[in-house]
Order: sequence, then C-alpha cells, then structure tokens
Amino acid sequence: MGHGTGPQGGPRSGQRGIGFAPGSLCQIIPGIESHYWWQSQLESASECQIIFKTRKVLMAALGEVIQAHHPYEVPECVSVAMQEGLPSYLQWIDQETDQSPTNA
Repeated sequence: MGHGTGPQGGPRSGQRGIGFAPGSLCQIIPGIESHYWWQSQLESASECQIIFKTRKVLMAALGEVIQAHHPYEVPECVSVAMQEGLPSYLQWIDQETDQSPTNA
C-alpha cells in the first residue's frame, strides 16, 4: 500500500494515481490536520490522506507519478507492507495492477 497526504482537493491526485500509475484502488480521507516542520518553521495544514492499494514492485512508479503531479515540493509517499489479507481481495489488487495503463 502507498500512503500520502495532499491539500484538500486530493481526489484529483488520487485519480491521477490510479489512472497513470499502478494503483488498483485509491481511498481519500478528508479532514486531516497536519502539523510539521518545514524550512525550520512549524507549519499547519488542512490536508487529506490518500491511500493507494498496489503491489510492492510498483511503488516506484506510483512515487514517480505522485512526485510529478503533486503540488508539494516534497510530497509524502511511503509504502506499508500488506502482510496478510483476504485472498480474494489481494488477488483483485494483483489482477487490476497487472492491467493498469503502465503495465498494459
């Protein structure tokens, strides 16, 4: 799974991720309040959490799309391993990412 954050209006980022990168599913959770250090200053932002379900081998491609289209200079894009899951769900992720535009 790939995780990231973005400004409110994240659906556009999510659609790019599943349209041009290997994400079979994108979930957007609005209303995240982020507090972080940026260039030695404490910052706050209203953001959304974006979760992409994809395969580990495709995370680099997902990261490239996020980096190219994200409005932040340093966007969040991290991977979290799916250790276990419903076999039919994990199979669906594999099938859909095999057929994504970047793998066709």
